[in-house]
Amino acid sequence: MSIVIPYYNGGAHIRTTLNSIYDLLYGPKEIIIVNDGSDKKNSAILHNLRSKFKLHIIDIEENRGVAHARNMGLRRASTEYVLFLDQDCAIDRSALRVMQNVFDKDTRVGGIQMRLLDFKTHAVESQGHFLSIFGFPYELTDRKGTRFFIFGAKTAGFAVRRKAVLSLGGFDEDYLIHGEDTDICWRMWLGGYTVMYLSTAAGYHVKTSSMNPEKNSSIFYEGSKNGISNIIKNADIYVLLFMLPLHIAAWIGISLSKLLSLDIPAIMSIYKGLAWNLFHLLSLLKKRRSIQSSSTHIPLSFILGPYSMITVLKKGIHWFSHV
Repeated sequence: MSIVIPYYNGGAHIRTTLNSIYDLLYGPKEIIIVNDGSDKKNSAILHNLRSKFKLHIIDIEENRGVAHARNMGLRRASTEYVLFLDQDCAIDRSALRVMQNVFDKDTRVGGIQMRLLDFKTHAVESQGHFLSIFGFPYELTDRKGTRFFIFGAKTAGFAVRRKAVLSLGGFDEDYLIHGEDTDICWRMWLGGYTVMYLSTAAGYHVKTSSMNPEKNSSIFYEGSKNGISNIIKNADIYVLLFMLPLHIAAWIGISLSKLLSLDIPAIMSIYKGLAWNLFHLLSLLKKRRSIQSSSTHIPLSFILGPYSMITVLKKGIHWFSHV
């Protein structure tokens, strides 16, 4: 198994991540780090670690986003399975071996999410996600069981069958941040692969991202843009007809709530994301035709997760209120 890490100005945490990989009982064949336009200081920190950890570093001059970085690493990898880690994640000592065993035993498995925990408290951060009726993902954190199917995974700790992702065309590089994990997992299910959660493979998220005005605007732009794109490309016609209007209405509602706090940059970012889909509708429909032409049907009941409709509705409202 190879490990691929997108890296962008991550000098404060990358050593912790690499130390955890170094301590693995069953180590990777290669560690590929895609330096996605980091500044000179953080690039130097990374390159100074090259010899100690035997890193394969791919340097990209400008920041092009995690989807592009993961695709670069995936194409460079020489193994059948690839684990994507974030630059601020550590990994449990036995994680690679247990994930590889699952891949080896079932060729239908396209992706495996680790049990992601908070680095300091060890509270469960994610066991995978499903979608609310508004089309927004909600994370599982307290579901029982050592392994089960999930609709989407969190790419902070996500192992994939390399040929499965390549057969789907890789990650969609129109996604700079946010939503690319839901998209690739949705396409895995449509392509006849399964995505599962495995509790015996654990990862630890080292830090919680701080929110600054620039990042806040970027998340609202990429969130609205990519959320709508996901539904247009991947949903069957029945799911699309009811979920897309709800999703757009939810973003309009969020923009109105931001109006109360006079958060004009966030409002502009939301509508910029909505407009992006209008201007790129033809290319989205082209992608949709390609995806849907030989897709496997996914029941709506699975997309919404193992909960009653009332619970799913509550989760959607809960997400909206948090935003």
